[in-house]
Amino acid sequence: MNTQRQIFLIVVLMFISVAGCAAYAAIDLPIRAERQADFFEAESIERGALLYANNCRTCHGIRGEGGVGLTLNKAAFRNQEPLALTQNQDLIRRTLICGRAGTLMAAWLDSNGGSLTAMQIEHLVRLLTAPLEDGLFDANGNPTNRGWLEAVHFAHNLNYESAASVTGDTLSLIAKAHGIGGLEIAALNGLDSEYAAIAKGTEIRLPDGRTIKAAENDDARKIAIRENVGAILIAELNGLDYGIDEAGNFYLPYEGDDEAMMLNPDAENIA
Repeated sequence: MNTQRQIFLIVVLMFISVAGCAAYAAIDLPIRAERQADFFEAESIERGALLYANNCRTCHGIRGEGGVGLTLNKAAFRNQEPLALTQNQDLIRRTLICGRAGTLMAAWLDSNGGSLTAMQIEHLVRLLTAPLEDGLFDANGNPTNRGWLEAVHFAHNLNYESAASVTGDTLSLIAKAHGIGGLEIAALNGLDSEYAAIAKGTEIRLPDGRTIKAAENDDARKIAIRENVGAILIAELNGLDYGIDEAGNFYLPYEGDDEAMMLNPDAENIA
């Protein structure tokens, strides 16, 4: 084979290779990209379910049926019409990032004093706005989707140690954000204010009956945060069972009695 034919053959093979790559990019990549997008969406919703079970079920119910907080599992949020979907996602995103003034809903973005990253907030947004899935029903017979089924599954299987290790305890964050507990400690111990300096070693009575000794540079507000006084007060106010382990950690044990809770799929949207 002479040199000219070798060059011609190399050029032909090069064109065949380029054409093959172009065909692959035109035919297979869009299909794979669509599959990858679906996979990412499903994974994101599952992560949102875990985050919900860890941080949101205390106030909003194990299935999003509402309680101390508003109903989240409702038809209005599942509306897939593009404009409505965008508006709902923006509303939920803003609420999670900034909280809601005048309510117990604290800001959850880490840079705003919360414990969630921006990506974790997006996982929750996808969970709360995911559509219903054919053939899936919750324990009460209501149509649902895989995300909410996963949230219930995680809630049944998570213990307070795993919840604390992911993003912290919901009621403690709410209490800290709203300054709950400091005034109660100050009043109980005859302090002028929740910011009044307390001498190191001073015995301080807590509203739940415990007695602790003040640390250096302590005040009632710091003690309330450290001893989860606000979280305890919120739990007692709302009739929630809670526990304090040997290390002084506050937690909300899951009692497994949620099967009778019914959600209203036609609940009104957040105003």
